[in-house]
Amino acid sequence: MVDVIQVTVSAEGDVSDFDATAQQNLVSNMAATVDVQDSSVTLTVSSGSVNLQFDIAAHSTEEALSVQTKINSKMSDATAASQLLSGAGTSQVNIILLSAPVVHVIHPGGGADNTTMLIVGLTLGVVFGGLLVLAGVLAGFKLARKGEAQPIMKHDATVVKEVTGPV
Repeated sequence: MVDVIQVTVSAEGDVSDFDATAQQNLVSNMAATVDVQDSSVTLTVSSGSVNLQFDIAAHSTEEALSVQTKINSKMSDATAASQLLSGAGTSQVNIILLSAPVVHVIHPGGGADNTTMLIVGLTLGVVFGGLLVLAGVLAGFKLARKGEAQPIMKHDATVVKEVTGPV
């Protein structure tokens, strides 16, 4: 089983601008950017602007995280990503991206990446922890209203009257 790093970007132009040669050049440039073989990268071009989806196969979670880190650092904005995918000094294709790439790691079985799992775990922990605290506070109030709660300190005041005269 392999992890897949999915990189999605929107580019200027029309889908017809991305013929087989342009697509192969983009695949080669993406592969060179993240230090993988061309055969590990597939490209899907679709309309709605021009959407480019690169799927990069990684043979381990460590490799997937390494590829993700390279993409995030080398393609941090649309300009940097455009320059790398245009292939400065390698396979030339003229491309102008409209946004920085969106990167997702897809684990075998459709699992989410580590960041997503961390966010879900923290959210669930906060929600359930908050519910436990709230239940404890409500139980304390309920006991206090029934009079079953005992005060921490009990203080009885005794009043002494001074009596003068005959008793």
